Amino acid sequence: MNVLIVGRHQTMMDAVLIVAANAGFTATGVLTDDDAIRELLDELLTRDGFETRNYAAVAIGGGVEPASRQVIKSTAAGNETAALDVFGPDDLINKLNQLG
Repeated sequence: MNVLIVGRHQTMMDAVLIVAANAGFTATGVLTDDDAIRELLDELLTRDGFETRNYAAVAIGGGVEPASRQVIKSTAAGNETAALDVFGPDDLINKLNQLG
């Protein structure tokens, strides 16, 4: 499963990406709202093209501000990508496993 992870701290992002990979997920990590929106919109625009990321979910870390969280969730909803509020690596893996 491909997942986009949005966080604010590089150290935490590095740890989360390793845990996600070890659990069998393909994860892309971004630290800014602009990068998150760009990733989600790129997916939407290329869905019918030759390449697509097909993110099953966007995982939004606990350090992401409420206003940013809402914008990211709205963008994800526009292309049927699940939006998950996650609080650390274990929570991420549990929630991704629930998505199946």
